[in-house]
Amino acid sequence: MTVVALVAGVYCVVWLIRRMPVPPDPWESEMSPEELDDVDTPVCVRCLEPVASPGQHYCPACGNVTGEFTRYVPFVSIPFNYSLFSTLWARIRNPHASPAARAFAFAVILLIAPGMLLVGLPVLLVGKLRGKRSDEGHGTA
Repeated sequence: MTVVALVAGVYCVVWLIRRMPVPPDPWESEMSPEELDDVDTPVCVRCLEPVASPGQHYCPACGNVTGEFTRYVPFVSIPFNYSLFSTLWARIRNPHASPAARAFAFAVILLIAPGMLLVGLPVLLVGKLRGKRSDEGHGTA
């Protein structure tokens, strides 16, 4: 008996949803389909400059992320991942930022910078050592 009541209840909910009026498209009366086709140029959300192609990952004017998947593509996302420091430094130097925002940005830099140095310096040193070894092996006779 409860199964029949459950099925009847689901059927009534579906029936009510299907009978609900569909709201009209607000742009339908203002723009023709031809005009809508002309407006599909993507723009940067920071500076509102047009982006050349949909596959472009960063805005040429301001450097902001414009691609949908830029932060997930490993080698393309390098500026996205490391723009945190430039954003934090800009907040510290901004005269209109509140003292709490400046202190928070400075604290984040103090917390993250040592880890970046601990990881980055050995990578740089190993890269330089490998470069010296390959130069020694290709010396002129």
